[in-house]
Amino acid sequence: MKRKKKIFWIIIIFIFILFCGGAVFFYYCQHCLCFNLYIGGISLKGTKIGDISGELNSIFVDFTKDGFVFKVNAPEKQKVVTISPFIISHKDPDLTRSFLSFDLPATEAQIRQYANPVFLVSNLINPFAKIHLKPKYFLQEELLLELLKDRFSDIERPPQQAEIYFKNGQLEVSPSQPGFILEYKKAVEDFKKNIESLNNQPIVIDLEYLDPGITEEQAKQVLPTLRELFDKRPVFGVQIKEDVYKITPKQIVSWLGIKQEDERVIVELREDKIRPFLEEIAQSHYVPPLNAKFVLEGNKVKEFQVAKNGFYLDIDDAYNSLKEKLLDVEESKCILSLKEKPAEVVLEDVNSLGIKELVGKGESNFAGSPPNRIHNIKVGVEKIKGTLIAPNEEFSLVQAIGEVSDKTGFLPELVIKGDRTIPEYGGGLCQLGTTAFRVALNAGLPITERVPHSYRVPYYEPAGMDATIYQPHPDLRFINDTDNYLLLEARIDGYDLIFELYGTKDGREVVVTEPVLEDIIPPPPPKEIFTDELAPGERKKIESAHSGAKASFKRIITFPNGLKREEVWRSYYVPWPEVWLVGKEKEDLAQESGVNKESENINEFDNKE
Repeated sequence: MKRKKKIFWIIIIFIFILFCGGAVFFYYCQHCLCFNLYIGGISLKGTKIGDISGELNSIFVDFTKDGFVFKVNAPEKQKVVTISPFIISHKDPDLTRSFLSFDLPATEAQIRQYANPVFLVSNLINPFAKIHLKPKYFLQEELLLELLKDRFSDIERPPQQAEIYFKNGQLEVSPSQPGFILEYKKAVEDFKKNIESLNNQPIVIDLEYLDPGITEEQAKQVLPTLRELFDKRPVFGVQIKEDVYKITPKQIVSWLGIKQEDERVIVELREDKIRPFLEEIAQSHYVPPLNAKFVLEGNKVKEFQVAKNGFYLDIDDAYNSLKEKLLDVEESKCILSLKEKPAEVVLEDVNSLGIKELVGKGESNFAGSPPNRIHNIKVGVEKIKGTLIAPNEEFSLVQAIGEVSDKTGFLPELVIKGDRTIPEYGGGLCQLGTTAFRVALNAGLPITERVPHSYRVPYYEPAGMDATIYQPHPDLRFINDTDNYLLLEARIDGYDLIFELYGTKDGREVVVTEPVLEDIIPPPPPKEIFTDELAPGERKKIESAHSGAKASFKRIITFPNGLKREEVWRSYYVPWPEVWLVGKEKEDLAQESGVNKESENINEFDNKE
């Protein structure tokens, strides 16, 4: 009897233990991640499910806060550079961006797939099995390549093949020299591996050694041919209309390249060297075509720019003509002709364009902008207003604005790349991108390209309805899917930028909801950027902190045939730190001075070679 009673209590205790273990197990399943789950190389063991977003944000901020180290071991020199992922403009957020940003929502989504009892059971059965996930991220590779080349190109030594040149009226041959360049693209691929493993170890940029190509002895083989050419024909001319450009033997030699063809060494006209000359004379003879542009007055469209055909020099044809005659001793002149470039829109189109009423309007406000930003917005408006968009045509805002430089009327703003402050053009143009996005939204047009800003910008509130543009990419594009032309009008009213699309309404109705903000993420700790532009220890705040968030809104388009199209537009804004410029200490400046001395050593090494 006592034995049975003892067994009974053992069973009761065993059931109680199972019940408690099961309760703990299911509680853990509902509130914590499985034991051996890793993001990159970092364990998420014990992370509460409700804390995933915050934990990821902390991991990503910690990964990027100190920048990324790249180094090169070149002959007689080692160079180590820390590159910040942030490019920061003091005055214009359109130019502030980051070449690396993590997609927190997508990363969190893949982690949550493992937050269930099935994976926890499999983890208990095989506790040594590890689940490694890679973070989701966006990397602007071209921008990173630009930064790497800017910081390291000074220690590259491109190979130099033997060249022919004039000295004191005589043809001479320069010595050849081997060299090396840096494998930047491989460094970017190595950097991607670091991102995926969240391992911020230094990236070593490899060297690629290159032979010079044509040697000094080979180059000397073509000297007799060139001497004969210049003796018999000392002057050569290029003619366009009435203008004649005299080409001297010295200039011809600067256009020549030497190459080996089978067993022979020959000279050839190098397109990359002659194109600058052709482009310069082409520019002086270029007459751009003028399309007829229209402004709306009342319910009618009237032409305000007469259409005119233009003229241009075809560079490829010009090069081929010059190639045939320049090295022919019997030819003393090359005559180039201009081609006609017709206008795309002419007066006869005025009655068939179908522009008669407002079909969409978009607005944004740029109050508080600095003078250069306001200037650039005004220049951009002048370039795009009056633009005609044909039926089924894809409109590109970047193409409509055209080249962005001092030559086209734009003013620069200062941005910070790495630890350097340099001027950059394009400030204010995202105001046009955002306004163009809104007018296309409200007109119910298909939007084929739109990229939101990395972080929330006050000029573009409400959040979620902005669009960033930057030459040559990203762009803001939409398609005119109506049966008639659209006229894009742009104007400024005080500090309000207003875009209007005029055409013919086709009965579609558009509803755009107000954006909804979710998952507000506080900004990371303040960031310091060290510079020699401030006194040692001096501090200057250049960027305010911004919280991260998700933003979304809907656009519902109802067509006359009853067809309804519903779209959800989502934007993800990363948390942005407060940024301070800090003057470098004297010791740091002294170390940088040493780097310059190393550069001088490379030059001495080159001379020895």
